[in-house]
Amino acid sequence: MLKHYLRIAWRNVRCHPLYTTIHTLGLSLGICACIVIFLTARYDLSFDRFHPDNDRIYRIVGDVQEKGGGTIFLNCPPEQAGLEHGIPGFEQQAIFHTIGQTVTVPSGGGRAEQEFGTGSERGYGTSVILTEPSFFNLFPHV
Repeated sequence: MLKHYLRIAWRNVRCHPLYTTIHTLGLSLGICACIVIFLTARYDLSFDRFHPDNDRIYRIVGDVQEKGGGTIFLNCPPEQAGLEHGIPGFEQQAIFHTIGQTVTVPSGGGRAEQEFGTGSERGYGTSVILTEPSFFNLFPHV
């Protein structure tokens, strides 16, 4: 029975090559689109899953318009500060700011100074992040 179905399918492929090509291309494009959508969604949903209570952590970001017409990206807009007191359901917040410069940490006890940031040899990022102590309550393993 399977041999019969394959024979009929092969006859249709030979008799209608244009339709076969159109259908094959449509099926392959559909499968490729599904794979791309799946991989993109899996990639986007894979971030920060190692944090404790990761389903309860959210990030609020915003843009601020400068007087000259430019836009500055902010991790937490100034009007959002103090959300845990203004909106029910917020337990805690941790504001952090990025600066694109090198920060030098002075040494103590005869050790060498350490530099972190864009120009430093040991720096792993393009900027330095400044935060408040409540950051370590939200992310305790850091």
